[in-house]
Amino acid sequence: MPTIEIHTLKRTVEEKKTITQKITKIFEDLGVNPKIVVVIFHEVSKDEYGMGGKLLSEY
Repeated sequence: MPTIEIHTLKRTVEEKKTITQKITKIFEDLGVNPKIVVVIFHEVSKDEYGMGGKLLSEY
């Protein structure tokens, strides 16, 4: 079963639904049964994510 893990900033439930549907559709188009596609979200806040030597909350 394909398992996709997404590390992202906080997202709304609607955004996560859309992302999950689109990822599942990609696998379905490749012939994978959509019922076995798993999408896991790992959400972090801007205080827990750094880039370019700064936390995102500093930008």
